[in-house]
Amino acid sequence: MVSVKIVFIIFFSQFINWKISKIKVIIYYMKILCLCLSATIQRTLCFESFEKGIVNRTSVFREDASGKALNAARVLNQFESGSAKVLCPVGKENAGRFLDLAARDKIDVSYVSVPGNVRECWTILSAGGSTTEVIADERADVSQELSEQIESSLLLQFSSEIEKCDALLFAGSTPKLFRSDINKKICSIAKSAGKIVLADFCGAALRSVLEEKSAVPDFVKINEEELSKSFPGENIAGKINVLSIKYGNSFIITRGEEKTIASLRGKDFECETEKIVPVNTTACGDSFDAGFLYEMLLSGDFEKALLRGTFAASRNAESVVPGKMEVAAFDASIYLNGSKYR
Repeated sequence: MVSVKIVFIIFFSQFINWKISKIKVIIYYMKILCLCLSATIQRTLCFESFEKGIVNRTSVFREDASGKALNAARVLNQFESGSAKVLCPVGKENAGRFLDLAARDKIDVSYVSVPGNVRECWTILSAGGSTTEVIADERADVSQELSEQIESSLLLQFSSEIEKCDALLFAGSTPKLFRSDINKKICSIAKSAGKIVLADFCGAALRSVLEEKSAVPDFVKINEEELSKSFPGENIAGKINVLSIKYGNSFIITRGEEKTIASLRGKDFECETEKIVPVNTTACGDSFDAGFLYEMLLSGDFEKALLRGTFAASRNAESVVPGKMEVAAFDASIYLNGSKYR
């Protein structure tokens, strides 16, 4: 499906009694800026079985450009080709490999060069849908002066890119290379530009963004564990209801196989998950982000957006590749009649 906004500009001529002399059609395509401060080269290794303490061998493996917002961008481009633009810092040492992998998947990436390597992640898949991840974070051994220069360059590029987009999908952890208030700065710039913002990060970074009135995201989408880290307490539904009223926005909490819980400015929603056989659960949350935000921009229907997010997460779980959907055609009616529910 391609989302378009068509604007008709009608030119009149006084010389033909105000009859229409020309119609110019301008087509606007959806564009979402996906910001990832922790880009990743992800290696996925598939095993019939995997045991600790012995040598495990496989000939089935692959590499992908990854990171939460990159995975989301891959999904967005499957819903609508060219709808995603990625901005991220890229380590100089293995930048070529990372950018080649992104180009292979036709992901449009703008980047800021940083010292060191793009971090690497290993996903180990074994029979029964078991997924294990190992992440090697890069050390941030840079001077304060260089760190500030990199941050200024990123914010300058972000300010330019966000003006060309309809929305910001900001997902992932923040490396120590950046100052603790960078998430707040990024969200403030996007909101000041009048853009829709979906935030998928947690802890102190999320709290700092919510405490800054000019930076509050329209949508906060995190999982149950991340919610507990950010706002301790037992009653999930009650907690996000209060938060969504306090900040005048929406909180969406995914819970693996359990139904998703959401609150939109105090109005509560639940969305069941699908009956599937998972292959790789990596990037399910990122895929949900993409499906949800895409539908919100397309139709503005919150309930339908939850369903498309669920659809994207489910299709991702059926694929080895993070952020890959074998079937991208979404039909909300299949979900609304309950046939896809767990």
